[in-house]
Amino acid sequence: MIILGLNTFHAESSACIIVDGQIIAACEEERFAYIKNYAGFPKNAVEYCLKAANLKDINDVDIISINSNKKYNLKEKIKYFIYKVFKINFIPRIIFLRNKLNIYSVIYDNLKVKYKNKIHYIPHHKSHIASAFYASGMEEALGLSFDAAGDFSTTETYLCNDKKNKLLDKVIFPHSLGIFYQTMTQFIGFKKYGEEFKFMGLAAYGKPKYVNEIRKLFKEDRKFLFSLDLKYFRHQKIGFSFNFDTPTPNFDNFYSRELEDLLGPGLNNPELIGQREMDIAHSTQLVFEEIVINILNKLYEKYNIKNLVLAGGCAFNSSLNGKIIDKTKFENIYIPSNCGDAGGALGAAFDTLFNHDNKNFKRNIMETTSLGPSYSNDEIFEKVVRHLNKNINVRKIDSDNELFNYLSDKLIDQKVMGWFQGRMEYGPRSLGNRSILADPRNSDMKNIINLKIKNRESFRPFAPSILEEKVNQYFYCKHKIPFMNEVIKVKENMIKSVPAITHEDGTARVQTVSKKSNNRYYNLIETFYKKTSVPILLNTSLNIQGPICEKPEDAVELFFKSEIDILVMENWVFEK
Repeated sequence: MIILGLNTFHAESSACIIVDGQIIAACEEERFAYIKNYAGFPKNAVEYCLKAANLKDINDVDIISINSNKKYNLKEKIKYFIYKVFKINFIPRIIFLRNKLNIYSVIYDNLKVKYKNKIHYIPHHKSHIASAFYASGMEEALGLSFDAAGDFSTTETYLCNDKKNKLLDKVIFPHSLGIFYQTMTQFIGFKKYGEEFKFMGLAAYGKPKYVNEIRKLFKEDRKFLFSLDLKYFRHQKIGFSFNFDTPTPNFDNFYSRELEDLLGPGLNNPELIGQREMDIAHSTQLVFEEIVINILNKLYEKYNIKNLVLAGGCAFNSSLNGKIIDKTKFENIYIPSNCGDAGGALGAAFDTLFNHDNKNFKRNIMETTSLGPSYSNDEIFEKVVRHLNKNINVRKIDSDNELFNYLSDKLIDQKVMGWFQGRMEYGPRSLGNRSILADPRNSDMKNIINLKIKNRESFRPFAPSILEEKVNQYFYCKHKIPFMNEVIKVKENMIKSVPAITHEDGTARVQTVSKKSNNRYYNLIETFYKKTSVPILLNTSLNIQGPICEKPEDAVELFFKSEIDILVMENWVFEK
Protein backbone atom coordinates (compact mmCIF):
# COMPACT_ATOMS: atom_id res chain seq x y z
CA MET A 1 0.00 0.00 0.00
CA ILE A 2 1.19 3.50 -0.88
CA ILE A 3 0.12 6.30 1.47
CA LEU A 4 0.71 10.01 0.88
CA GLY A 5 0.43 12.12 4.01
CA LEU A 6 -0.35 15.83 3.73
CA ASN A 7 -0.40 18.85 5.98
CA THR A 8 -2.21 21.40 3.87
CA PHE A 9 -4.55 24.37 4.35
CA HIS A 10 -2.43 25.09 7.40
CA ALA A 11 0.90 26.62 8.32
CA GLU A 12 4.07 24.64 7.55
CA SER A 13 2.47 22.64 4.74
CA SER A 14 4.27 19.39 4.02
CA ALA A 15 4.09 15.95 2.46
CA CYS A 16 5.43 12.48 3.18
CA ILE A 17 5.09 9.10 1.48
CA ILE A 18 5.03 5.59 2.95
CA VAL A 19 5.35 2.50 0.72
CA ASP A 20 4.55 -0.90 2.24
CA GLY A 21 5.27 0.41 5.72
CA GLN A 22 8.55 2.15 4.87
CA ILE A 23 8.90 5.93 5.05
CA ILE A 24 10.41 6.87 1.70
CA ALA A 25 10.44 10.67 1.86
CA ALA A 26 9.12 13.68 3.74
CA CYS A 27 9.61 17.40 3.30
CA GLU A 28 8.15 20.84 4.06
CA GLU A 29 6.95 23.00 1.19
CA GLU A 30 8.76 26.06 2.58
CA ARG A 31 12.11 24.55 1.52
CA PHE A 32 11.04 24.58 -2.13
CA ALA A 33 8.91 27.75 -2.12
CA TYR A 34 11.53 29.53 0.02
CA ILE A 35 8.78 31.16 2.08
CA LYS A 36 9.05 30.57 5.84
CA ASN A 37 6.10 28.64 7.33
CA TYR A 38 4.49 28.33 3.89
CA ALA A 39 0.75 27.66 4.21
CA GLY A 40 -0.33 26.84 0.65
CA PHE A 41 -0.76 23.45 -0.99
CA PRO A 42 2.56 21.51 -0.79
CA LYS A 43 2.88 21.05 -4.55
CA ASN A 44 6.66 20.75 -4.71
CA ALA A 45 6.85 18.54 -1.62
CA VAL A 46 4.27 16.18 -3.15
CA GLU A 47 6.16 16.02 -6.43
CA TYR A 48 9.40 15.30 -4.56
CA CYS A 49 7.74 12.47 -2.60
CA LEU A 50 6.29 10.91 -5.76
CA LYS A 51 9.67 11.08 -7.46
CA ALA A 52 11.48 9.60 -4.45
CA ALA A 53 9.02 6.68 -4.50
CA ASN A 54 9.48 6.21 -8.28
CA LEU A 55 5.79 6.84 -8.96
CA LYS A 56 4.43 8.08 -12.27
CA ASP A 57 1.81 10.41 -10.79
CA ILE A 58 -0.45 10.85 -7.81
CA ASN A 59 -2.90 8.16 -8.96
CA ASP A 60 -0.26 5.55 -8.09
CA VAL A 61 -0.99 6.51 -4.47
CA ASP A 62 -3.59 4.27 -2.83
CA ILE A 63 -4.63 6.66 -0.05
CA ILE A 64 -4.04 10.32 0.65
CA SER A 65 -4.15 10.97 4.38
CA ILE A 66 -4.71 14.56 5.58
CA ASN A 67 -4.13 15.74 9.15
CA SER A 68 -7.49 17.43 9.51
CA ASN A 69 -11.12 16.33 9.77
CA LYS A 70 -13.88 18.88 9.24
CA LYS A 71 -16.40 16.71 11.14
CA TYR A 72 -14.32 16.58 14.30
CA ASN A 73 -15.72 18.68 17.18
CA LEU A 74 -18.64 19.58 14.92
CA LYS A 75 -21.05 20.38 17.78
CA GLU A 76 -18.51 22.68 19.41
CA LYS A 77 -17.88 24.43 16.10
CA ILE A 78 -21.58 25.02 15.49
CA LYS A 79 -22.09 26.42 19.00
CA TYR A 80 -19.13 28.76 18.55
CA PHE A 81 -20.36 29.89 15.12
CA ILE A 82 -23.83 30.69 16.43
CA TYR A 83 -22.45 32.60 19.40
CA LYS A 84 -19.95 34.59 17.28
CA VAL A 85 -21.85 34.95 14.00
CA PHE A 86 -22.31 38.71 14.39
CA LYS A 87 -18.96 39.35 16.07
CA ILE A 88 -16.43 37.89 13.58
CA ASN A 89 -15.97 38.32 9.85
CA PHE A 90 -16.39 34.73 8.68
CA ILE A 91 -16.01 35.44 4.95
CA PRO A 92 -12.26 34.62 4.89
CA ARG A 93 -13.00 31.42 6.82
CA ILE A 94 -15.76 30.38 4.39
CA ILE A 95 -13.40 30.88 1.43
CA PHE A 96 -10.75 28.89 3.27
CA LEU A 97 -13.19 26.04 4.00
CA ARG A 98 -14.32 25.96 0.38
CA ASN A 99 -10.77 25.03 -0.61
CA LYS A 100 -10.53 22.55 2.24
CA LEU A 101 -13.72 20.79 1.15
CA ASN A 102 -12.62 20.65 -2.50
CA ILE A 103 -9.34 18.82 -2.04
CA TYR A 104 -9.80 16.91 -5.31
CA SER A 105 -10.05 20.21 -7.18
CA VAL A 106 -7.04 21.61 -5.33
CA ILE A 107 -4.98 18.55 -6.28
CA TYR A 108 -5.96 18.96 -9.91
CA ASP A 109 -5.22 22.70 -9.90
CA ASN A 110 -1.73 22.06 -8.56
CA LEU A 111 -0.72 18.74 -10.13
CA LYS A 112 -2.89 18.76 -13.29
CA VAL A 113 -4.01 15.19 -12.57
CA LYS A 114 -7.46 14.10 -11.38
CA TYR A 115 -6.95 11.99 -8.27
CA LYS A 116 -9.35 9.03 -8.23
CA ASN A 117 -8.52 7.11 -5.07
CA LYS A 118 -9.35 7.40 -1.38
CA ILE A 119 -8.74 10.37 0.90
CA HIS A 120 -8.65 9.88 4.67
CA TYR A 121 -9.21 12.82 7.01
CA ILE A 122 -7.45 12.28 10.35
CA PRO A 123 -8.23 14.70 13.22
CA HIS A 124 -5.42 17.17 13.82
CA HIS A 125 -4.31 16.07 17.29
CA LYS A 126 -4.80 12.39 16.52
CA SER A 127 -2.31 12.92 13.69
CA HIS A 128 0.10 14.63 16.09
CA ILE A 129 -0.06 11.73 18.54
CA ALA A 130 0.39 9.19 15.74
CA SER A 131 3.54 11.03 14.60
CA ALA A 132 4.97 10.54 18.10
CA PHE A 133 3.71 7.16 19.31
CA TYR A 134 4.13 5.20 16.08
CA ALA A 135 7.69 6.50 15.76
CA SER A 136 8.60 5.88 19.40
CA GLY A 137 9.08 2.12 19.31
CA MET A 138 7.00 1.94 22.52
CA GLU A 139 4.30 -0.70 23.03
CA GLU A 140 2.25 1.59 25.26
CA ALA A 141 2.46 5.21 26.34
CA LEU A 142 0.51 8.20 27.55
CA GLY A 143 0.30 10.99 25.03
CA LEU A 144 -0.09 14.76 25.14
CA SER A 145 -0.72 16.81 22.02
CA PHE A 146 -0.92 20.57 22.50
CA ASP A 147 -0.65 23.59 20.24
CA ALA A 148 -2.58 26.72 19.32
CA ALA A 149 -5.56 24.90 17.77
CA GLY A 150 -6.41 22.20 15.26
CA ASP A 151 -9.89 20.97 14.32
CA PHE A 152 -11.11 23.13 17.22
CA SER A 153 -9.13 21.24 19.87
CA THR A 154 -6.11 22.86 21.48
CA THR A 155 -4.95 20.09 23.84
CA GLU A 156 -5.67 16.37 23.86
CA THR A 157 -4.44 13.51 26.04
CA TYR A 158 -4.28 9.89 24.89
CA LEU A 159 -3.74 6.34 26.05
CA CYS A 160 -1.65 4.73 23.33
CA ASN A 161 -1.14 0.98 22.80
CA ASP A 162 -1.07 -1.69 20.09
CA LYS A 163 -4.87 -1.57 19.76
CA LYS A 164 -5.56 2.15 19.31
CA ASN A 165 -4.74 5.65 20.45
CA LYS A 166 -7.63 6.32 22.81
CA LEU A 167 -8.64 9.92 23.47
CA LEU A 168 -8.80 10.60 27.21
CA ASP A 169 -9.47 14.33 27.54
CA LYS A 170 -9.42 17.49 25.46
CA VAL A 171 -9.55 21.25 25.69
CA ILE A 172 -11.64 23.16 23.16
CA PHE A 173 -10.85 26.50 21.51
CA PRO A 174 -10.56 29.31 22.62
CA HIS A 175 -8.74 27.91 25.68
CA SER A 176 -5.23 27.20 24.44
CA LEU A 177 -1.70 26.93 25.83
CA GLY A 178 -0.31 27.61 22.39
CA ILE A 179 -2.30 30.81 22.01
CA PHE A 180 -1.36 31.84 25.56
CA TYR A 181 2.33 31.51 24.68
CA GLN A 182 1.86 33.17 21.28
CA THR A 183 -0.02 36.06 22.90
CA MET A 184 2.83 36.71 25.31
CA THR A 185 5.31 36.45 22.44
CA GLN A 186 3.36 39.16 20.60
CA PHE A 187 3.10 41.23 23.76
CA ILE A 188 6.86 41.78 24.03
CA GLY A 189 7.24 42.71 20.36
CA PHE A 190 7.66 39.48 18.34
CA LYS A 191 4.75 39.83 15.91
CA LYS A 192 5.58 37.31 13.17
CA TYR A 193 4.08 33.85 13.05
CA GLY A 194 6.28 31.23 14.70
CA GLU A 195 8.55 33.48 16.80
CA GLU A 196 7.85 31.68 20.07
CA PHE A 197 11.34 30.14 19.97
CA LYS A 198 12.80 33.65 20.27
CA PHE A 199 10.61 34.29 23.31
CA MET A 200 11.82 31.04 24.90
CA GLY A 201 15.46 32.00 24.30
CA LEU A 202 14.91 35.44 25.80
CA ALA A 203 13.42 33.89 28.95
CA ALA A 204 16.89 32.79 30.09
CA TYR A 205 17.82 36.46 30.66
CA GLY A 206 14.87 37.25 32.92
CA LYS A 207 13.70 36.80 36.49
CA PRO A 208 10.34 35.48 37.82
CA LYS A 209 9.10 38.98 38.60
CA TYR A 210 5.68 38.61 36.93
CA VAL A 211 4.76 35.02 37.81
CA ASN A 212 1.80 35.99 40.01
CA GLU A 213 0.43 38.38 37.40
CA ILE A 214 0.72 35.83 34.58
CA ARG A 215 -0.97 33.12 36.66
CA LYS A 216 -4.04 35.39 36.56
CA LEU A 217 -4.36 34.63 32.84
CA PHE A 218 -5.67 31.20 33.86
CA LYS A 219 -8.78 30.31 35.85
CA GLU A 220 -8.82 27.65 38.54
CA ASP A 221 -11.17 25.13 36.96
CA ARG A 222 -10.96 21.52 38.12
CA LYS A 223 -13.32 20.28 35.38
CA PHE A 224 -10.80 20.90 32.64
CA LEU A 225 -7.07 20.50 32.08
CA PHE A 226 -6.86 24.32 32.18
CA SER A 227 -8.95 27.38 31.31
CA LEU A 228 -7.85 30.82 30.14
CA ASP A 229 -9.31 33.96 31.66
CA LEU A 230 -10.47 35.28 28.31
CA LYS A 231 -10.72 38.90 29.40
CA TYR A 232 -6.96 39.15 28.79
CA PHE A 233 -7.23 37.87 25.17
CA ARG A 234 -8.71 38.88 21.82
CA HIS A 235 -8.23 35.77 19.66
CA GLN A 236 -11.73 34.51 20.50
CA LYS A 237 -13.11 37.81 19.22
CA ILE A 238 -11.09 38.41 16.07
CA GLY A 239 -10.95 34.82 14.77
CA PHE A 240 -7.86 32.68 15.16
CA SER A 241 -6.40 30.86 12.13
CA PHE A 242 -8.54 32.59 9.53
CA ASN A 243 -5.48 33.66 7.54
CA PHE A 244 -3.97 30.29 6.61
CA ASP A 245 -5.04 30.62 2.98
CA THR A 246 -2.17 33.08 2.40
CA PRO A 247 1.39 31.83 1.69
CA THR A 248 2.65 33.20 5.00
CA PRO A 249 0.36 32.86 8.07
CA ASN A 250 -0.27 36.08 9.95
CA PHE A 251 -2.31 37.22 12.93
CA ASP A 252 -3.36 40.41 14.64
CA ASN A 253 -2.39 40.98 18.27
CA PHE A 254 -4.17 38.55 20.56
CA TYR A 255 -3.79 40.52 23.80
CA SER A 256 -6.45 42.83 25.21
CA ARG A 257 -6.37 46.17 27.00
CA GLU A 258 -6.78 44.26 30.28
CA LEU A 259 -3.44 42.51 29.76
CA GLU A 260 -1.78 45.89 29.25
CA ASP A 261 -3.46 47.11 32.43
CA LEU A 262 -1.94 44.10 34.21
CA LEU A 263 1.61 44.21 32.78
CA GLY A 264 1.99 47.63 31.19
CA PRO A 265 1.92 48.50 27.48
CA GLY A 266 2.83 45.87 24.91
CA LEU A 267 5.72 46.47 22.52
CA ASN A 268 5.39 46.86 18.77
CA ASN A 269 9.13 46.75 18.09
CA PRO A 270 11.36 43.91 19.38
CA GLU A 271 14.38 46.21 19.17
CA LEU A 272 12.98 47.97 22.26
CA ILE A 273 13.08 44.84 24.40
CA GLY A 274 14.50 45.51 27.85
CA GLN A 275 14.61 43.88 31.27
CA ARG A 276 10.82 44.10 31.74
CA GLU A 277 10.27 42.00 28.61
CA MET A 278 12.96 39.52 29.68
CA ASP A 279 11.23 39.16 33.05
CA ILE A 280 7.84 38.69 31.37
CA ALA A 281 9.31 35.99 29.11
CA HIS A 282 10.93 34.22 32.06
CA SER A 283 7.74 34.38 34.12
CA THR A 284 5.59 33.18 31.22
CA GLN A 285 7.88 30.20 30.64
CA LEU A 286 7.63 29.23 34.32
CA VAL A 287 3.82 29.42 34.34
CA PHE A 288 3.62 27.47 31.06
CA GLU A 289 5.82 24.76 32.60
CA GLU A 290 3.74 24.67 35.80
CA ILE A 291 0.54 23.99 33.89
CA VAL A 292 2.00 21.31 31.60
CA ILE A 293 3.84 19.51 34.41
CA ASN A 294 0.59 19.51 36.42
CA ILE A 295 -1.26 17.92 33.47
CA LEU A 296 1.44 15.29 33.09
CA ASN A 297 1.56 14.45 36.78
CA LYS A 298 -2.21 13.97 36.93
CA LEU A 299 -2.03 11.81 33.81
CA TYR A 300 0.63 9.61 35.37
CA GLU A 301 -1.21 9.34 38.71
CA LYS A 302 -4.32 8.06 36.97
CA TYR A 303 -2.76 5.55 34.57
CA ASN A 304 0.69 4.74 36.07
CA ILE A 305 2.40 4.26 32.68
CA LYS A 306 6.07 5.23 32.56
CA ASN A 307 6.25 6.05 28.86
CA LEU A 308 5.26 9.47 27.49
CA VAL A 309 5.00 10.84 23.96
CA LEU A 310 4.60 14.55 23.20
CA ALA A 311 3.54 16.27 20.00
CA GLY A 312 2.00 19.48 18.72
CA GLY A 313 3.66 22.86 18.31
CA CYS A 314 4.03 23.36 22.07
CA ALA A 315 6.22 20.25 22.20
CA PHE A 316 8.90 22.36 20.52
CA ASN A 317 9.33 24.07 23.89
CA SER A 318 12.67 22.43 24.64
CA SER A 319 13.03 24.26 27.97
CA LEU A 320 9.92 22.48 29.21
CA ASN A 321 10.96 19.15 27.67
CA GLY A 322 14.27 19.12 29.51
CA LYS A 323 12.49 19.32 32.89
CA ILE A 324 9.91 16.56 32.45
CA ILE A 325 12.07 13.66 33.65
CA ASP A 326 13.02 15.58 36.82
CA LYS A 327 9.55 16.93 37.61
CA THR A 328 7.38 13.89 36.80
CA LYS A 329 7.56 10.14 37.30
CA PHE A 330 7.82 9.39 33.60
CA GLU A 331 10.96 7.45 32.75
CA ASN A 332 10.92 7.42 28.94
CA ILE A 333 9.94 10.30 26.66
CA TYR A 334 9.71 10.40 22.88
CA ILE A 335 9.25 13.68 21.01
CA PRO A 336 9.46 13.52 17.20
CA SER A 337 11.76 15.90 15.38
CA ASN A 338 8.82 17.38 13.49
CA CYS A 339 6.30 17.57 16.32
CA GLY A 340 4.55 20.65 14.90
CA ASP A 341 2.10 21.05 12.05
CA ALA A 342 4.51 19.91 9.33
CA GLY A 343 4.90 16.63 11.18
CA GLY A 344 1.16 16.10 10.92
CA ALA A 345 1.66 14.82 7.38
CA LEU A 346 3.67 11.89 8.72
CA GLY A 347 1.25 11.44 11.62
CA ALA A 348 -1.76 11.21 9.32
CA ALA A 349 0.06 8.69 7.12
CA PHE A 350 1.09 6.68 10.21
CA ASP A 351 -2.52 6.58 11.41
CA THR A 352 -3.69 5.25 8.07
CA LEU A 353 -0.85 2.72 7.97
CA PHE A 354 -1.69 1.40 11.44
CA ASN A 355 -5.44 1.16 10.82
CA HIS A 356 -5.55 0.10 7.15
CA ASP A 357 -2.25 -1.66 6.40
CA ASN A 358 -1.36 -3.14 9.76
CA LYS A 359 0.55 -6.10 8.28
CA ASN A 360 3.21 -3.64 7.09
CA PHE A 361 3.29 -1.65 10.33
CA LYS A 362 6.61 -2.00 12.17
CA ARG A 363 7.06 -0.72 15.73
CA ASN A 364 10.59 0.69 15.35
CA ILE A 365 12.02 3.77 17.00
CA MET A 366 12.62 6.58 14.53
CA GLU A 367 16.04 8.11 15.31
CA THR A 368 16.74 9.94 12.07
CA THR A 369 14.77 12.42 9.99
CA SER A 370 16.99 12.48 6.91
CA LEU A 371 14.03 12.15 4.55
CA GLY A 372 14.44 15.15 2.23
CA PRO A 373 16.29 15.64 -1.06
CA SER A 374 20.00 14.90 -1.45
CA TYR A 375 22.55 15.81 -4.11
CA SER A 376 25.53 13.80 -5.33
CA ASN A 377 28.99 15.22 -5.99
CA ASP A 378 28.25 15.09 -9.72
CA GLU A 379 24.97 16.98 -9.29
CA ILE A 380 26.71 19.64 -7.18
CA PHE A 381 29.30 20.06 -9.93
CA GLU A 382 26.61 20.43 -12.62
CA LYS A 383 24.38 22.75 -10.62
CA VAL A 384 27.03 24.96 -9.01
CA VAL A 385 30.73 24.33 -9.56
CA ARG A 386 30.84 24.55 -13.33
CA HIS A 387 28.95 27.86 -13.29
CA LEU A 388 31.07 29.67 -10.69
CA ASN A 389 32.75 32.83 -11.87
CA LYS A 390 33.65 34.35 -8.52
CA ASN A 391 37.13 34.50 -7.09
CA ILE A 392 37.00 31.67 -4.58
CA ASN A 393 38.89 28.44 -4.09
CA VAL A 394 36.96 25.31 -4.99
CA ARG A 395 38.27 21.79 -4.77
CA LYS A 396 37.02 18.27 -4.29
CA ILE A 397 38.54 16.10 -1.55
CA ASP A 398 37.56 12.53 -2.42
CA SER A 399 38.74 10.85 0.78
CA ASP A 400 36.38 11.44 3.70
CA ASN A 401 39.20 10.95 6.20
CA GLU A 402 41.28 13.58 4.44
CA LEU A 403 38.24 15.86 4.21
CA PHE A 404 37.37 15.59 7.92
CA ASN A 405 41.00 16.12 8.91
CA TYR A 406 41.18 19.26 6.78
CA LEU A 407 37.85 20.64 8.01
CA SER A 408 38.57 20.00 11.68
CA ASP A 409 41.77 22.03 11.32
CA LYS A 410 39.76 24.88 9.80
CA LEU A 411 37.25 24.77 12.66
CA ILE A 412 40.10 24.82 15.18
CA ASP A 413 41.43 27.83 13.26
CA GLN A 414 38.08 29.52 14.13
CA LYS A 415 36.57 29.33 10.66
CA VAL A 416 32.76 29.24 10.38
CA MET A 417 31.63 26.44 8.10
CA GLY A 418 28.51 25.71 6.08
CA TRP A 419 27.85 21.96 6.05
CA PHE A 420 25.58 20.49 3.34
CA GLN A 421 25.48 16.71 3.06
CA GLY A 422 23.10 13.78 2.70
CA ARG A 423 19.33 14.04 2.73
CA MET A 424 17.81 17.21 4.15
CA GLU A 425 16.24 16.98 7.59
CA TYR A 426 12.45 16.71 7.98
CA GLY A 427 11.75 19.22 10.71
CA PRO A 428 12.75 22.75 11.68
CA ARG A 429 16.15 21.92 13.17
CA SER A 430 19.37 21.21 11.34
CA LEU A 431 20.72 17.96 12.72
CA GLY A 432 23.96 17.71 10.79
CA ASN A 433 22.87 17.70 7.14
CA ARG A 434 22.09 21.38 6.53
CA SER A 435 24.08 23.17 9.23
CA ILE A 436 26.44 25.99 10.08
CA LEU A 437 29.24 24.65 12.28
CA ALA A 438 31.87 26.24 14.49
CA ASP A 439 34.22 25.69 17.43
CA PRO A 440 32.22 25.71 20.72
CA ARG A 441 35.30 26.68 22.77
CA ASN A 442 35.41 30.26 21.47
CA SER A 443 33.43 32.58 23.77
CA ASP A 444 33.09 35.13 20.94
CA MET A 445 31.67 32.63 18.44
CA LYS A 446 28.04 33.16 19.47
CA ASN A 447 28.20 36.88 18.73
CA ILE A 448 30.21 36.32 15.54
CA ILE A 449 27.57 34.03 14.05
CA ASN A 450 24.52 35.94 15.36
CA LEU A 451 25.66 39.36 14.20
CA LYS A 452 27.88 38.71 11.19
CA ILE A 453 26.28 35.65 9.63
CA LYS A 454 22.73 34.97 10.82
CA ASN A 455 21.76 38.65 11.15
CA ARG A 456 19.65 37.92 14.20
CA GLU A 457 19.19 38.93 17.83
CA SER A 458 22.32 38.70 19.98
CA PHE A 459 20.54 36.76 22.75
CA ARG A 460 19.77 33.77 20.52
CA PRO A 461 21.62 30.60 21.62
CA PHE A 462 23.28 27.86 19.57
CA ALA A 463 23.06 24.12 20.03
CA PRO A 464 25.80 21.63 20.79
CA SER A 465 26.06 18.49 18.67
CA ILE A 466 27.82 15.97 20.89
CA LEU A 467 29.00 12.39 20.38
CA GLU A 468 26.23 10.32 21.93
CA GLU A 469 28.50 8.39 24.30
CA LYS A 470 29.98 11.62 25.74
CA VAL A 471 26.76 13.43 26.65
CA ASN A 472 26.91 12.71 30.40
CA GLN A 473 30.44 14.09 30.53
CA TYR A 474 29.24 17.61 29.66
CA PHE A 475 25.53 17.70 30.54
CA TYR A 476 23.23 16.49 33.32
CA CYS A 477 21.77 13.93 30.96
CA LYS A 478 22.08 10.17 30.47
CA HIS A 479 19.66 9.59 27.59
CA LYS A 480 19.70 10.15 23.84
CA ILE A 481 18.41 13.44 22.41
CA PRO A 482 18.82 12.90 18.64
CA PHE A 483 16.37 15.64 17.62
CA MET A 484 17.75 18.56 19.67
CA ASN A 485 14.46 18.99 21.54
CA GLU A 486 15.52 19.22 25.19
CA VAL A 487 17.29 22.02 27.05
CA ILE A 488 19.69 20.49 29.59
CA LYS A 489 21.94 21.99 32.26
CA VAL A 490 25.61 22.14 31.34
CA LYS A 491 27.82 20.71 34.08
CA GLU A 492 29.41 23.56 35.99
CA ASN A 493 32.96 22.33 35.47
CA MET A 494 32.41 22.21 31.70
CA ILE A 495 30.87 25.64 31.07
CA LYS A 496 34.23 27.36 30.58
CA SER A 497 35.32 24.77 28.02
CA VAL A 498 32.24 25.24 25.76
CA PRO A 499 31.04 28.84 26.27
CA ALA A 500 29.70 29.30 22.73
CA ILE A 501 26.93 26.73 23.25
CA THR A 502 26.13 27.57 26.89
CA HIS A 503 23.10 29.82 27.28
CA GLU A 504 22.77 32.66 29.77
CA ASP A 505 21.21 30.38 32.40
CA GLY A 506 23.84 27.64 32.09
CA THR A 507 21.80 25.41 29.78
CA ALA A 508 22.07 24.14 26.22
CA ARG A 509 19.67 22.59 23.70
CA VAL A 510 21.50 19.32 23.20
CA GLN A 511 21.71 17.05 20.15
CA THR A 512 23.29 13.64 20.61
CA VAL A 513 24.87 12.21 17.46
CA SER A 514 25.43 8.49 16.83
CA LYS A 515 27.14 6.60 14.05
CA LYS A 516 23.83 4.91 13.28
CA SER A 517 21.82 8.10 12.91
CA ASN A 518 24.40 10.21 11.01
CA ASN A 519 27.70 8.45 10.39
CA ARG A 520 29.31 11.24 8.36
CA TYR A 521 28.49 13.98 10.84
CA TYR A 522 29.61 11.74 13.71
CA ASN A 523 32.98 11.19 12.04
CA LEU A 524 33.53 14.93 11.59
CA ILE A 525 32.80 15.60 15.29
CA GLU A 526 34.98 12.65 16.27
CA THR A 527 37.90 14.00 14.23
CA PHE A 528 37.51 17.38 15.96
CA TYR A 529 37.38 15.57 19.33
CA LYS A 530 40.62 13.68 18.70
CA LYS A 531 42.42 16.98 18.14
CA THR A 532 40.81 19.08 20.88
CA SER A 533 39.48 16.62 23.49
CA VAL A 534 36.08 18.33 23.05
CA PRO A 535 33.45 15.98 21.48
CA ILE A 536 31.16 18.86 20.48
CA LEU A 537 30.54 21.17 17.55
CA LEU A 538 28.40 24.31 17.64
CA ASN A 539 25.48 23.66 15.29
CA THR A 540 22.89 26.02 13.84
CA SER A 541 20.72 25.83 10.74
CA LEU A 542 22.02 26.62 7.27
CA ASN A 543 19.82 29.65 6.64
CA ILE A 544 19.60 33.40 7.11
CA GLN A 545 16.16 34.78 8.04
CA GLY A 546 14.43 32.15 5.90
CA PRO A 547 13.93 28.42 5.37
CA ILE A 548 16.82 25.97 5.64
CA CYS A 549 18.69 25.56 2.36
CA GLU A 550 17.24 22.76 0.26
CA LYS A 551 19.42 22.74 -2.86
CA PRO A 552 23.08 23.51 -3.65
CA GLU A 553 22.19 26.80 -5.30
CA ASP A 554 20.54 27.98 -2.05
CA ALA A 555 23.66 27.09 -0.05
CA VAL A 556 26.03 28.85 -2.44
CA GLU A 557 23.88 31.99 -2.46
CA LEU A 558 23.94 32.03 1.35
CA PHE A 559 27.73 31.48 1.29
CA PHE A 560 28.33 34.51 -0.92
CA LYS A 561 26.02 36.91 0.92
CA SER A 562 27.25 36.00 4.41
CA GLU A 563 30.58 35.92 6.23
CA ILE A 564 30.73 32.13 6.32
CA ASP A 565 34.37 31.17 5.65
CA ILE A 566 33.94 27.69 4.19
CA LEU A 567 31.10 25.85 2.50
CA VAL A 568 31.26 22.07 2.27
CA MET A 569 28.82 20.25 -0.01
CA GLU A 570 29.45 16.51 0.08
CA ASN A 571 33.13 16.37 -0.94
CA TRP A 572 33.27 19.81 -2.54
CA VAL A 573 34.97 22.54 -0.48
CA PHE A 574 34.40 26.24 -1.25
CA GLU A 575 36.65 28.79 0.47
CA LYS A 576 36.74 32.57 0.29
